[in-house]
Amino acid sequence: MQNPWILISTSLQPTPPAPPDTARVYGLVAPVGSEPAAVTAFATIYTSLTGLTDDGWVAGDAVFDAAEDLFGNSAVATDTAVTRIIVVKRASPVDEVWTYLVNSADDGIHTAEIGGVVAGTFTASTDTVDVIRTGLTDAINLGAFAASHTATDTIAATLSVTGDAPPGVPFTLTGSAPSGTAPTITRTVDAVGLFADLTAAYTLQQWWGLLLPSEENSLALDEARRWVDADTTTRRGFLFAQQVDVGLADSVDTDNLALTWQLAKRARSKVWTHPTPTEYMVAAMIGKVGGAFPGSRAWHYLPLSGSVESTLTPARTAGQLQTLFDRRVGYTARFYGPTSELTIHHGQLPDDHFVAQVHAADWWWFATTVAMDAEMKSNAGADLDEAGLRGLATAVEVATTPMINARVLAASSVSVTFTPIADIPPGELAIGDYQTTGRITVSGVLTPKLRSLAVRAEFAVVPA
Repeated sequence: MQNPWILISTSLQPTPPAPPDTARVYGLVAPVGSEPAAVTAFATIYTSLTGLTDDGWVAGDAVFDAAEDLFGNSAVATDTAVTRIIVVKRASPVDEVWTYLVNSADDGIHTAEIGGVVAGTFTASTDTVDVIRTGLTDAINLGAFAASHTATDTIAATLSVTGDAPPGVPFTLTGSAPSGTAPTITRTVDAVGLFADLTAAYTLQQWWGLLLPSEENSLALDEARRWVDADTTTRRGFLFAQQVDVGLADSVDTDNLALTWQLAKRARSKVWTHPTPTEYMVAAMIGKVGGAFPGSRAWHYLPLSGSVESTLTPARTAGQLQTLFDRRVGYTARFYGPTSELTIHHGQLPDDHFVAQVHAADWWWFATTVAMDAEMKSNAGADLDEAGLRGLATAVEVATTPMINARVLAASSVSVTFTPIADIPPGELAIGDYQTTGRITVSGVLTPKLRSLAVRAEFAVVPA
């Protein structure tokens, strides 16, 4: 019989989703204006080529072809297939513009520099400021930055410099006069381009690895690198760049992206080279190992599909291969002739770490961020005492365990410790500050991945 005085009901809350596996998600940047009409968001998730086709991407689109190489190699992945990619849509870029006002007509060398590198000079000899201005304009348009920046005479004694190839990439203009008043140099239009597009897309969907299919321009790739490096506190990422540039393998060529990154010890970007720019072998490499547990597979010696290029080995000398190796450039090869498997090699980074090591460390960052977020917002909260810290340390240890299970960390090497309460200044304890002095520390040894080996045989010859 129903009791009219008591009403009891039950319901089950939805099961919370697992935290996103950001370290195994990859972003592909579409060229400006290449997206179909159906693609309107800055970031769109795709889990297969079918999804791209449904939205109007077609063969010949850089994004589609790169995704085809990625998903195609995921079908024969070394461990787990890449399950999704994020396509980043570009907005119309705005070129950066600077003005340069010549203030001195003194004889001698007047200069203009872009990023600290001489872009143009003019040697004045009883010339007016207008003549000096025009001389600098002409020099810039014929100089080292002629392909990427355009100088124009504007008003009296003033020229402008626009960064237009690629569009939307910022730069810094400086200059000097031989004597007298230095030139007045002013940024008049701020660049709006790739950096802003990546930021806008990342607020919608997150990724770890970033690719710019079909983008060969070093300035654009370095702008993507700048975005990756700009924030490692609230996000983690890595830039996979692919270039054809023959200068990468030329020991005499000192003006290339790989050498620039190596000299700067870049830790979150790397150049791979392949002779055919419309074959996206870096995307194929990601398809092969990008879905594996981060750090469990070496990005070093991988067979790939999706290329018909067959002249790799005869096109490179031993010296060129050594230059690629020394500059930490990855490369494709068919070591045993044009009918042998295409392989991609060399996972060492400009700062001498390896892709697998950075991937492992970043996975731990993502996992531990999720674990600590859960602890901080739990109903019970976390007390700043020994028991509370032991609980937090345990949560960190649990978050780290998958790395041990995947043999990325040597189990015997892992320890989790925390700064004792007694070592925290009373003023920090009083406000719950365990960040200034206190910290939980994880130490461990990443399992090395085989990079090279030698095999030797000594056979005794016994007379018959």
